[in-house]
Amino acid sequence: MPSEAEILNALYTAASAPSGTPGWPAFLALLAEQTGAGSAALRLDRQGVREQDWHWHDPKVEPPARPEPDQPRMRFHRIYGQGDLPSLTAPARDPLRAVKTQLRPGPDQGNSALLILQRKGDDFRATAAVQLSTLIPHLGPALETWERLAEERARASRYRAIAGHLGGGWVLFSPNGTVLEMDAGLRAPLEAIAGIRVGPDGRLLIRDTLLAQELKKALSSSKTASGPDTLTPKAHLLRLSEQPLMEMMIRDDPTAPDGQPRRIGYLRSAPMAEALPLASTARHLGLSPSEAKLACLICDGRSLAEAANRLSWTIDTTRTTSKRIFARMDVTGQAGVMRKMLTSALWFDDAERSGS
Repeated sequence: MPSEAEILNALYTAASAPSGTPGWPAFLALLAEQTGAGSAALRLDRQGVREQDWHWHDPKVEPPARPEPDQPRMRFHRIYGQGDLPSLTAPARDPLRAVKTQLRPGPDQGNSALLILQRKGDDFRATAAVQLSTLIPHLGPALETWERLAEERARASRYRAIAGHLGGGWVLFSPNGTVLEMDAGLRAPLEAIAGIRVGPDGRLLIRDTLLAQELKKALSSSKTASGPDTLTPKAHLLRLSEQPLMEMMIRDDPTAPDGQPRRIGYLRSAPMAEALPLASTARHLGLSPSEAKLACLICDGRSLAEAANRLSWTIDTTRTTSKRIFARMDVTGQAGVMRKMLTSALWFDDAERSGS
């Protein structure tokens, strides 16, 4: 039978586990084993709305009907049995133990969690209530930790998505040039665009000898004097690829712990407007599909002659179409098209990219 320490360890392991992992079901399974329950459920409500519902039941036993208690009538931290649980439906027939705990007390009074243990046959032993009493003080803080981590992961995911759409990424280097960490979405474009990958020794493998030397120099130069008594970070700009353009700015990592110098490289590969979903681009700019194709080529820096060649149009057709684009987008010239598109939210379209 699991010990109290094992249960608490499983609880806080679940609190730090990402969504979709078996953290909470694993905790419930262990708790059920400790208390002799055949099934266990943990429900998380926010402002009266069910946000999470984790559950576990013994696969060898048919799970009992899950009760629907009247949670507003339940008192916090009281351990209820099947005979005294306020119910919205019929009273529970199978033995159960239930407890409600409050989350983030204060303005958010509607935030609570409900833990329910059930079994078939004989009632729970008296020790089950003691085991739940020991667990109750830890349940709320653990769930609050899980919520905070879930919110932080969601924010980080949004930032990663934005950076990816804009072609951004980062690489963290040790003082000797070893890659300590890399943006998860950067490896594939770094190799595909610039032909650079991480070698077995943890260093970037670069085919271009001159670029490799520049990188080594940038990583070895940490600080440069800018005054008699002042040191300021020195940044180095490296061009990794010309077409499409990919550059990396290397500087001291401002988040490095004291006494642990690290370098960080911020990368950006210029996203191509030609790869944007054509239908949504046309709709967003108020253009026809053919006009949107030309607008994207202009945004990517192509001249009208280059665009005409790529589209298999005559130069006269291209010029005429460009004038219609200027009028419909309410801009002056090709620079206006570029400026309007480069500052547009089109780059965040989640539709599948068409490829360049």
